[in-house]
Amino acid sequence: SSVTYKRGRKPLLKITIKGKSVCVYMAIDPSEYAATKYGIKDVSQTKAYRDYPAMCKVTSDRRLKYVLQIINEKL
Repeated sequence: SSVTYKRGRKPLLKITIKGKSVCVYMAIDPSEYAATKYGIKDVSQTKAYRDYPAMCKVTSDRRLKYVLQIINEKL
C-alpha cells in the first residue's frame, strides 16, 4: 500500500510500507544528500519511482526525525 502527495500536478512525496519499515520517496535531488547522515538512496532508475528519485527507509525514530527535517526544509 502507498500514499502519494502532490501539489497540483507536481509530485512531492510517496510513502510505502514494506515489511516492518516505511519507505519515503521524495521529489528532491538525491545527490545533495549522498554523503550525509540522512541515508538517502537514489532510486531514479526504477520506473515506478522516477518522479520521486530520493528514497529513505524509516526504521527508527531518529531516521523519522531526519526525514521530517528534509521535508520541512525542501518541500
